[in-house]
Amino acid sequence: MKKHNLENKLKTYSALATGVIAIGVNADAQVIYTDVNPDITQTTIGSYQLNLNNDTAVDFHIDRLTYVSGSNNIDHVIVDGANSNELLTNMQPISSSSSYILAKALNTNNLIDSNETIWESFGFMNAQGIYSGNPVNLGNWQGVTDKYLGLRFKIAGQWHYGWARLDVDATATSFTIKDYAYESTPNKKILAGQTVATINENNLIDNISIYSNNKTLFVDLKDNNINDGTIKMYNMAGQEIKTCEINNANMQINVEDLANGIYVVNIYNNQSIVSKKININ
Repeated sequence: MKKHNLENKLKTYSALATGVIAIGVNADAQVIYTDVNPDITQTTIGSYQLNLNNDTAVDFHIDRLTYVSGSNNIDHVIVDGANSNELLTNMQPISSSSSYILAKALNTNNLIDSNETIWESFGFMNAQGIYSGNPVNLGNWQGVTDKYLGLRFKIAGQWHYGWARLDVDATATSFTIKDYAYESTPNKKILAGQTVATINENNLIDNISIYSNNKTLFVDLKDNNINDGTIKMYNMAGQEIKTCEINNANMQINVEDLANGIYVVNIYNNQSIVSKKININ
């Protein structure tokens, strides 16, 4: 028997303030990205309604809760899949027959697809407090910044994979949601933090190196057949901020005009897209 919650989950909903960006070159294969702008921080008892595809149905509830009974007092942040939607989890055993279900805290570019385990409809992110006189210290999201939930939800009966980026306070008394995205093609994998689609999965990424150093973006094309392409940079709101044509195998692009931060670099070549996040500093 799995221990799913500490109390009946409260449902007090936060307002959604977002901007939606669809980036891709083919309507049949898009990552639909939503920037939560400004970021929403939940500090009071209540729930953030996560609607990955921004339709009329909530896909996940992210709850900030407090359980109080006698001397028991536990603050916790949990994820609850609506309509049997699921998230990537791992198990923390309680006994030989029971386990806590913990939401995984993914890093950038971790794979999210049907082959990843374990998918569950509920998971603790962080729980802190006292229960039956014993300390509670539970979860993969204790004081983390810019980690990702691995998510899947159904559209017309088919799974779609996505992610949501959050911070969670070490005391389990607040969380902040920053952005989220999903792959519009059913059953197609997505990487944590991915904001653009890779249309043609032909190992093109193996032939391109993308990195930055001292306000210079370096793009090295290891395959001489890769040419006549375009390099585009996007900020984390999905806005295109820089573009240039590929004119040699070793491109060096001055980015001194960009503020320090995370950007997405896309290489477009013969209808293929390679995407990588770059830290400019």
